[in-house]
Parts: sequence; structure tokens; C-alpha cells
Amino acid sequence: MREIDDKFEVLTYEFISEFIDELYKPYRVYGSVEEIKSIIPKYVYDNEFYNGQVKYIFWNDDKSYAIFNPELKEKEKQKKFRRIESLRTKLLNLRKEQLKHSRKNLTEDEAKLIEDKIDVLINDIFKKRKSIGHKFSSMKEIALFFIFNGHQITRKNSKQIAFDFGYTSKESGEKLYQHFSFYSSRANRRGNEETRRKLINKINLFQKVSEKLTLINKEKIEEEIKLLRNHL
Repeated sequence: MREIDDKFEVLTYEFISEFIDELYKPYRVYGSVEEIKSIIPKYVYDNEFYNGQVKYIFWNDDKSYAIFNPELKEKEKQKKFRRIESLRTKLLNLRKEQLKHSRKNLTEDEAKLIEDKIDVLINDIFKKRKSIGHKFSSMKEIALFFIFNGHQITRKNSKQIAFDFGYTSKESGEKLYQHFSFYSSRANRRGNEETRRKLINKINLFQKVSEKLTLINKEKIEEEIKLLRNHL
């Protein structure tokens, strides 16, 4: 996640764009161009780009993705999207104040007033960003969340991902990578467990992750939850 290293250095539009893109990343629905196009009719009625249902589409031969605006019943997603756009506005306001602060003809009082505004904005931005993030109670949840969102966890990025979710020990990155590798196997996700209690715990784990997914990705994990329940 992007950080603001120097509060008086004027933010670039590129920084703001990357900051916001990172927050929308969990809501990307990945697939081939054909897969994305096949999904769109479930969410739109007249025009896939202009009726407000599709927020963003990125077409690529290797990996395309779309971000869909929340449906009426997706109350939590509506809140998150409003907060993200509120953050975009605050980042732009921060940039304006930084530009003012860079002027050479400021008086001491004017500079102090702008510095106070910058401090308030930065504090608010990072408080809001923290409230947008998903809360996970285990690394297994994080691994499954990434799998069903189509994101990769590798040995190269696992340490940073673990750190971003509050796991700071030296072994955290490797542990997260191992969980991701294990659950990347469809057989491991759908397989029965040694005892009924372990199977119920596994189903509960999947249900916790399902609550954090968008509707499209929720459909995928709900299918696997049904398969797991067949083992009961």
C-alpha cells in the first residue's frame, strides 16, 4: 500500500490513482475477455458502460478484470465504495494544500494554518483507509480471500501482504504462502476432513471468507461450501 513519506511533498496524480486503485483491488473480478463479457449481462440491462452498473473494465489478452458497482442489496459494498471515493476527494484536497504550502511568499501564520490542515487531512486519510480494509481472523482467511478474488500470493510478495494485515513475525510471509499454496488446490479445498468437527470448522472458515467477497466471487465459494456440506 502506498504511503505518504513527506507530508509537504506535493502528491502526484499518479500517486493518488495508485492509492485508490489499491483500495478497489479486492473488488476486481478477473477472467478472460469472454468470461468477463459473459458475466456482464447479470449486472446490466441496456449498456454495459453507461448505465452505472460497471465501474471499470480492463481488457487484456492475458488477464482482464472488471469492477462492478454495488447492487441495492450490497449495503456493505456501498459503504466501502463511498469511503473510497471520499478518500479520493481528501487526497485531492491534500494536494491543493501542499501546493499552497509550496508558495514562497507565505507568512508564518499562513504556513502554520496550512500545515495544520495538512496534518488533519493526513490523519483522516489513514484512519479512513484503515476502516475500508477487510478484517481477517486468520491467515487461512486471507489466503482464501486472495484465491477467490483471483489474486496471487508468491514467496516474493507474501511477507508484505502478511505485514499489511498485521502479521509481522519473520515467518508470517512463508506461512501465508503455504496456506495459499495449499488452498490453491481444488482437491484440498473441496476434500473431506478427518473428523466431523474439522469439517464444520472448514465450512465456517469458508463462510467467513464468503461474507467478504463480491457477489460474483461469492457464488464461486458458495458452490464449494455446498460441496463441503455434502460430506456431513
